[in-house]
Amino acid sequence: MEKIKCSVPILTLNAAAHLEECLTSVRDFADVFLLDGNSTDATISIARQHSIPVHRQVDSSESNIKISNFSAMRLKAEQLSRFDWVLGLDADEFVSPSLVEEIRAILNNADIKRVFTMPKVAIMGQRIVRYSFNSPDHAPRLYHRQSGVKWKSSKLVHEKLYIPDDVRVIKLAGEVYSYVTDSYRAAVKKDNYYLSLTRQKMFAPGQSRLAKRAAFRSFGLNFLRAGNVLYKSLKVYWRHGFRHSLPPQHVWRYIRYHLFICWYCLWKIATYH
Repeated sequence: MEKIKCSVPILTLNAAAHLEECLTSVRDFADVFLLDGNSTDATISIARQHSIPVHRQVDSSESNIKISNFSAMRLKAEQLSRFDWVLGLDADEFVSPSLVEEIRAILNNADIKRVFTMPKVAIMGQRIVRYSFNSPDHAPRLYHRQSGVKWKSSKLVHEKLYIPDDVRVIKLAGEVYSYVTDSYRAAVKKDNYYLSLTRQKMFAPGQSRLAKRAAFRSFGLNFLRAGNVLYKSLKVYWRHGFRHSLPPQHVWRYIRYHLFICWYCLWKIATYH
């Protein structure tokens, strides 16, 4: 069967734990490649076993380089893609066979002014998390490079796609499965790294007086987001119980994340001259 003419760039750093399953799930795509941060585990050897090209994230021989600007790295990955249709996938994710066939059928005659979302299902240890404060999680993942859809340059972490008004958003039924650590300590460590990047950007030198106004706005938004996470999570537990829901300690992680940004905003407002 002919390969699907779509690029699947995958950002990696010591991603051997789930990379085999990820690459196996996208074997029907014509352009799959890694953009790697000089991993020291089995990531590169797994890619070679699957005949997957590996590009360096940065021009350096230093080992284990963490990404400091995820939007910029997504853009670099897009520029390395051989096809205009691009599917965003992480190394700890894999796509269902039904989604692969759905994409194959769509791209045979797809309007480029379309962006496609697909539901994400989290896997935490032995638990499949189908219910959480942000479910169903339908993030845009499949887009055409000439459609006007692009990565927002302002987002260092939790990168997002900008979707023009003339691009229609279509929901697909096939699922993306995502492995999420069930270790609270490991998850908080990752959150803290993202928070450090956010803090670095917020307190970068040479910002205008508008930055203080932006800090007020960001404080309000993140305070509301923290409350929204708590409110929606309580509703989830009431309706679905705990078995297939996001564990309470991980709900607290999200609340904690937004409260830390609120603290950064107050700090910026109080110290800006």
